[in-house]
Amino acid sequence: ARGDATRIIGKKSGEIAAILGHAGRSELVHRDDMVLSRA
Repeated sequence: ARGDATRIIGKKSGEIAAILGHAGRSELVHRDDMVLSRA
């Protein structure tokens, strides 16, 4: 997943499926999978 993120940095949304070879989720990190903390 991290490698996928690196490959699509700066790319347009319409290019992502072609770069990755598949259509993934509509967001990189879903809010259900995100943790926020105060430093």
